[in-house]
Amino acid sequence: MSDDAAAPVPSVEELTELTEAVTRFFVQWRRSERRTWEEEDRLLPYFCRVADALRPLREEFGTYCGWLACVEDAVRRLAEEFDATTAEWGWGQVAEPEPERSAYLAERRAWFAEHVERPRFEAALSMEKQHGIHCGPDIRHAAREGQRLGYVAAVEPERAVEAWNEAAERHTNTPRFCVCRPQLMSRCGRVLELATGVLRDELAAMNRAAGDAPRRAASATEPTPAK
Repeated sequence: MSDDAAAPVPSVEELTELTEAVTRFFVQWRRSERRTWEEEDRLLPYFCRVADALRPLREEFGTYCGWLACVEDAVRRLAEEFDATTAEWGWGQVAEPEPERSAYLAERRAWFAEHVERPRFEAALSMEKQHGIHCGPDIRHAAREGQRLGYVAAVEPERAVEAWNEAAERHTNTPRFCVCRPQLMSRCGRVLELATGVLRDELAAMNRAAGDAPRRAASATEPTPAK
C-alpha cells in the first residue's frame, strides 16, 4: 500500500483483533467445566474480548472501504451470531462496555454469594458438625471455606443432609451471570469458522499488498538505463 493511499476502513488492526478474539472464543468450546459458574468464569474474558472488538466495527457499518464486500458481510454475520448467542445466554449486560459491565458483574457475584454460596457453606458446616469424620472431602473443603468467611452451622441437624444435597446441586448448576449454562449453537460455530476464514484471507492479502507497495514504488522511480 503506497503512503498516499487511503487507509482502509475498518483498519487492519481492528479486523485483526476481531479475528483473533473470535478464534480464541471458538477454541474454548473444545473443553468445558463441570459447574456452570466455572464455565462462565472460563468463557467470560473471551466473550468480553469479542464484544469489545465488535463494538467499533459495528459503528463503521456502511462505511467500509478498501476491502472486498465479503469483509463487511463477514463482520455483520459475526455480529449477528454473537448477538444471538448473547441473547440466548442472557449476557446482554455482560456485553456492555465499561464501567457498566463491571458494575453488573459485581452485582451478580454478590447475588450468587448470598443465594448460592452462603446456603452451601452453612449446610457444609452443619454436616461437618453433625457427622464429623464421616463427611467427604468436598463437604470438609466447603466447611473450611465457610468457616474462613465467617459462616456458621445454621441448618437444623435433621435437615443437614437434605440441605447439603440441595445446596450442592444448586451450586453446580446455577448460572452466576446468565439464565442458562453457556453453550455454542452448532450453526453459530459454522458461521464463526467461515467468517473468520474470510477475514484471515483478506487480512493476509492486504498485508501482502502493503509489503509489495514499496517495491512497486521503488521500481517505478528507477531511472531508465541510457541507450
